[in-house]
Amino acid sequence: QIYVVILEDYRMVKIVRRHNDPGKIILHSVNPEYDDIEINRDEVIGLYLVEAILNLYRLQYGNRIYPVRQGLTFCPR
Repeated sequence: QIYVVILEDYRMVKIVRRHNDPGKIILHSVNPEYDDIEINRDEVIGLYLVEAILNLYRLQYGNRIYPVRQGLTFCPR
């Protein structure tokens, strides 16, 4: 699942993975041009699950993708 990860100096959207060291986590990017980042768990100030992604052309909610039309209000629930 995708999360917004809040650190002291950074805000990132990443996949959070377990690390062999229980005091650390791995932040993985969907973009293959970015390497994984290993951080200590105590560096995380906030962690928020991303439930929907909205851009100018579509709304992604879970596994479903909906087209977005100008002036249309959309609520999938």
